[in-house]
Amino acid sequence: VVGVPDEKYGEEVCACVILNATPTAGVTGMLAQTYGRDTGVSAQTVTLSTLLSILTLPVFATLARTLTGI
Repeated sequence: VVGVPDEKYGEEVCACVILNATPTAGVTGMLAQTYGRDTGVSAQTVTLSTLLSILTLPVFATLARTLTGI
């Protein structure tokens, strides 16, 4: 969605904005192990993104509601 969304797609825009604020999936550790990558970095990324989501989710939810008028 480009620009300011209209009311017709308000709920969809809110869902997309909130999904972008959610943490990295925990499955990344399994994928890193499967493909021989650094599982420590993967675990740190999941932990950091989960902790940051405590702050970002309310901010993004408020932003989405403000932009769409829901």
